[in-house]
Amino acid sequence: MRKRWFTALAVGAVSALAASVPASAVQGPRNLYKLANEQTQVWLNSLPSHSPVSGACVRSGTDSEVVLLPEMTPDALVVAPSPVSCSVSRHDELLLDLGGSVLTQDAHVCTEVPDPCYPVNGVDKPFTPGNLDAIATQILADFGPFGSATLDGRVLRSRPLVTPVFTATIPLSDPKLSQYTDSEAVGTPGFLATNYAGSKVLIDGLGKGRHTIVETNRLFGVVITYQITVS
Repeated sequence: MRKRWFTALAVGAVSALAASVPASAVQGPRNLYKLANEQTQVWLNSLPSHSPVSGACVRSGTDSEVVLLPEMTPDALVVAPSPVSCSVSRHDELLLDLGGSVLTQDAHVCTEVPDPCYPVNGVDKPFTPGNLDAIATQILADFGPFGSATLDGRVLRSRPLVTPVFTATIPLSDPKLSQYTDSEAVGTPGFLATNYAGSKVLIDGLGKGRHTIVETNRLFGVVITYQITVS
């Protein structure tokens, strides 16, 4: 079912993390949700390129002192990700994704085959804008931790979260992404209600010099290494 997208190759068909934690319960910077949705948009923009990672390191437009690290894409199952190099300032924070699900609106109903819905408390829910939050929270409840990362050999602790629904831009490509076809079906070509369920790590306090982040997908054994140079 294509709605159960995964970032960082979290769990194949359906991606999730940890326990059921609504967005309002997550501890962390107040703009973490905006940063997470911004990182999701960067990931979506990268899909037509079929690269194993979502481009290069990108400075956030929400917070100029946050650098969004690239994420694994589904193509990382075909082509192993090469190490990613980033040069940042010692004042910068880094947003690392440890896998999750990107949920997008579609026009399908639950009686179609294959079933385009997701069960929430035993009831199938279609991917309408009003259901995305509940579906994302259920996904977090249904799947255990699926990714881990280390910084210079030290294990990083991540934050599970469900982001607020936002309107994502779906890139037009040839052939069209199935999600672009969905956007046409719901009457908003190039735009879809979207949210994210998964885990993020906001890294700060890096000293000058070189640092290494190693992210591992526990289901597929895919590893991506980030070489961070701090000046």
